[in-house]
Amino acid sequence: DYQRDDLPPINYAYHLDAGRYAKYLRAYAEKRGAIRIEGKVNDVALDGETGFVTSVTMDNGVVIEGDLFVDCSGFRGLLIEQTLKTGYDDWSNFLPCNRAVALPCKRDDGSPPPPYTRATAHRAGWQWQVPLQHRNGNGHVYCSEFMSDDEALDILVNNIAGKPQAEPNFLRFVTGRRKKFWNKNVVALGLAAGFMEPLESTSIHLINTGINKLIALLSLDGVTQAQEDAFNRLTGKEYARIRDFLILHYNATTRDDSPFWNYCRNMAVPESLTEKTDLFRLNGQIFREDDELFTETSWAAVMMGQGITMQGHNAMADALMEPKTGDELRGIEQSIQFVVQHMPTHSDYLKRYCPAPM
Repeated sequence: DYQRDDLPPINYAYHLDAGRYAKYLRAYAEKRGAIRIEGKVNDVALDGETGFVTSVTMDNGVVIEGDLFVDCSGFRGLLIEQTLKTGYDDWSNFLPCNRAVALPCKRDDGSPPPPYTRATAHRAGWQWQVPLQHRNGNGHVYCSEFMSDDEALDILVNNIAGKPQAEPNFLRFVTGRRKKFWNKNVVALGLAAGFMEPLESTSIHLINTGINKLIALLSLDGVTQAQEDAFNRLTGKEYARIRDFLILHYNATTRDDSPFWNYCRNMAVPESLTEKTDLFRLNGQIFREDDELFTETSWAAVMMGQGITMQGHNAMADALMEPKTGDELRGIEQSIQFVVQHMPTHSDYLKRYCPAPM
């Protein structure tokens, strides 16, 4: 006897099979007129005066001209870096993990997939477990300065629940970002733009917001410096805010049982993060800037969970009436109970609305 609109809004996120998601988006785009040409780029032509990319030549000799090029070539940065020499800001001193090994395994115990990602800290990094309906995604992110590839794989294999479905896939990366995300008439998206390790699963989100900003800034009058500057400024802020949130997970640790965690606990951090934690220590305040991805709730959860304590409280709280505040908190609790009672379980929802094909 309730309508869907009666449910209070709640936050959520998705666990996606990235391979299937990519195939879905490919088909979606092609149905709407996108033309897909398979092949390897052998050569890139530049305009002698402007330095703009004018065309790319494929390995079969086909030349593809364009006014604007989006570089989605991954870590290589075929256009943004190899061609335009844009440069890269290396954030390894803040986020030292630079390796990962991934190993999917079967979900054959019959239990429903849990509705959360499990992140487990290890001696020189951490391990992920992302539950899908048909398998678990597993991986171990680590720093090569403190752990070998063999050690990292051994830790991963001994801490997965299920039979491996593939050979381990080793990845190397340097945490950071291009000095420009939009350079001349090339816009970098995804790994070509930069990479911040997957602790908060931000890679697909940054692709989506990059596309959104690009579409919002496009015009029919060619590429202008104002478009480039706006895209770079907005994207740079977005990357920096996420970077700081990731650093907090490491730097606020009290763990002292390994050289890696000792480094993280004592490393220098950006002033923007220091300011955020200092204000929280002072009176519990968290300022969310420019509609940044992580909310006050997220920042508070990590700060408090890592043991950062508040020395005081917001002076405005003294003006609140305690009985009224108590009523509001009880109302929040009742809303949560209502949601829990009426929503289907995670497993039931998947079976009803989006069961995975066998």
